[in-house]
Amino acid sequence: MLVEMDQFGLGGEYRAGEITGLRAKLTALPESGLDEATAVWVQWEVSNADGDIAEYGRPVTLTKGRPRRVWLYAPISPDTNPNSYWVLRVYEYADGERGGQLGGTRVNPPARAGVEVFDALVGVVGSSRMGLGQLRLGTATSTLTFTDHEDTIAVYGLRPEDLPDRWEGLKSLDVLAWSGAVPQDLPTAQADALREWVRRGGHLAISLPEDTNPWGLGEAGRTDLEDMLPTKSPRRDEEVRVSSLLPILSKSRGFGRGVKDPVLGLRVFKDYAAGFDALSNGYEPLIATPDGRVIVVQRLFGHGRITIIGFDMSQLTGTFLMDNNLMVSLPQADVFWNRVLGRRADTPGSSELGALRERERLTRSTPLELNVGTGQLFRNEINMSGRASAGLLMAVLLFIAYWIVAGPGGFYTLKSYKRTQHAWLFFAAAAGVFTAVAWGGVNLLRQNEVSVRHLTFLDHIARTPGDADEFGTDPQRQRAVSWLSVYLPGYGSTSIAIESEEASEGVPAARDLLHPWTPPREASHEFPNADRYRVDVSRNPDDYDLPTRSTATQLYANWRGGVDPGWGGIAEDPNDPIRVEIDPRGNETLRGSIMNEFTAPLEHMTCIWISSKRVRARRYATSGEDEQIWVRSSGEMLNVGRMWRPLPLDGGDTYSMPSLTPEHHLEQNIYGRYVRPFEGSNLLGGATSLDLARRRTFMEMLSIYRQLRPPQYLKAPKETNPPAMIAKRMLGRELDLSAWFNRPCLIVMGFVDSELPIPLRVDGREVQSEGTTMIRWIRPLPIAESLAFPIQKTDDA
Repeated sequence: MLVEMDQFGLGGEYRAGEITGLRAKLTALPESGLDEATAVWVQWEVSNADGDIAEYGRPVTLTKGRPRRVWLYAPISPDTNPNSYWVLRVYEYADGERGGQLGGTRVNPPARAGVEVFDALVGVVGSSRMGLGQLRLGTATSTLTFTDHEDTIAVYGLRPEDLPDRWEGLKSLDVLAWSGAVPQDLPTAQADALREWVRRGGHLAISLPEDTNPWGLGEAGRTDLEDMLPTKSPRRDEEVRVSSLLPILSKSRGFGRGVKDPVLGLRVFKDYAAGFDALSNGYEPLIATPDGRVIVVQRLFGHGRITIIGFDMSQLTGTFLMDNNLMVSLPQADVFWNRVLGRRADTPGSSELGALRERERLTRSTPLELNVGTGQLFRNEINMSGRASAGLLMAVLLFIAYWIVAGPGGFYTLKSYKRTQHAWLFFAAAAGVFTAVAWGGVNLLRQNEVSVRHLTFLDHIARTPGDADEFGTDPQRQRAVSWLSVYLPGYGSTSIAIESEEASEGVPAARDLLHPWTPPREASHEFPNADRYRVDVSRNPDDYDLPTRSTATQLYANWRGGVDPGWGGIAEDPNDPIRVEIDPRGNETLRGSIMNEFTAPLEHMTCIWISSKRVRARRYATSGEDEQIWVRSSGEMLNVGRMWRPLPLDGGDTYSMPSLTPEHHLEQNIYGRYVRPFEGSNLLGGATSLDLARRRTFMEMLSIYRQLRPPQYLKAPKETNPPAMIAKRMLGRELDLSAWFNRPCLIVMGFVDSELPIPLRVDGREVQSEGTTMIRWIRPLPIAESLAFPIQKTDDA
């Protein structure tokens, strides 16, 4: 039996500390004694924080002489590096039981191209780079210029058939972009994984090819993803001059002298000037040309989104000389991709940064760093130190009392009665009494019941009756991400599982995650008696027997489903629904009310309203007739918005939207609340002491991470370096709601003390739990298209 590692991560890229895919290549050699078709069990052995070895495996069938590639998934250690190693083993398998070992090998992760724990990762299927490489931090000399809070690494050239066959294999990606590859090459299992990943918050962006329709828009039965795609065919507009598209592709007003103006074919989904409309299947306009042709559309799908780009991005190759004499690639990412992905940071390339340094417009200091996503942030919420502290205090007091009674106290007592000859007898009696007291105290303090403490982020996308998506009418499905501390009494093994949602019409059963987690860059404490347990990744990886030692185990859970209505939540007042009213002058007013359906108060609330009005397009500054090489305002947001903090809302109470004024300005409030207080802080390892208020502030920062004001990198020629802060994150990437900031919506965030909303079962029984839930209630709002896409008149109109 030949056992090899065929692929690790996505294109060889991975982020240590996260669940990662490994594809094994198994070959039953012709000289082996196996039958022509043989069932085997293949497993990947990975140690957890306790030192126990988890056997992540699945059954497969091998044919003699033919290689078989098999995906396995496991949470790897935050300390993983190219010198780490694991073991792959293959066993006989019959009637659900594992037999003798057939083969095995040791494997190492590949040398990485640069994805660190602080880096974001995007994937590109196909041969085009799609301009995503511009999301990397640029260099003016030999050092990085921090124009964003974190670097973004793109892995290119992924093939459809090489994508993972389970959604957790895509979990590390911010977006999966697709250009040039044929969707018919995507196997059904990989298509199902991609769909589930999007449903849980992933983002699939598709660039349509120039001449063909491989995605089958407007047709049926062409791909396994047709339920996610437009059902109407867009209009084809041929030979459109790129210069006319520069307002949506570039910060420059035009090409430089002598540059040939290339042409592109466009797929138009809606034309405001001509009255054409091919929007379908829940898609909404996202980017339109200045003359009103919608060429980029986006739809929500569960908690994620799909973007369809109506031109072939592979046709825009090379660099172009612009009006300000800069050589840039098109599209420029901070103009085009920021709108698609919900980002706000500038993306100047090395040529731009070099020119800025020559003009003394670039800051020369490195911003101080604040880590808002540390293990300490989550551990402080879920630790179970109270009972251990009580036991330790009792032990200390008991030892002091024993020392006094059995030592000098007892001796002086005997001496006062002139009975010192009984000192040894008294000592033995004291030892016996205190041993009995200690034994009784241990039994008194011993915890014999399972207990759970949690920190959960629960996302609810509100739908009004009649709205429909892949869940049908009025879907009220939630997504929860939890960090748990679970105390499991006794010794041996305990069954632990999430009661996942079963399949319903058109929607497969939920594949939830439940696995041990290790805080990055923190010491772990392994038990000397390491044990083994098995996880079948071909089924749900949230149901297995976990070794127990009467200690608390830290777990991570990722769940989707419907929360029990009796648990509580935020709801829209049916008598005063959330809505936006627009007056004749185009001024928007938010109306409506929400209700707190918890019995406990909703505290530390934050409301964010994203309107249909968009912030002015990102452009280079001008001086007279000359276009400069720096933007007129760096780090601008995408849409106009408001942000405010209501008072705590008691259980059962209703909150009505207030009258909003300029003091609720979204960009200013984000800076004033989350950035300015930390400018000058250097807390890369996280704050040494995280009190409740700061922990909740950091959780809010993780929730709008890509919308935090980026570090200031521009300055006037003789200006001193402005204060700047970089917010880093090692954990909590899946918590970012920034993708919602490119469209109208209302986001309500708040904290409530609650039981765990996830249906966790231990030995098949529901367990008592306590902890904190951060509610993130999101109400999508209709796009006021006249405000979002005002048609610009051309000279010949």
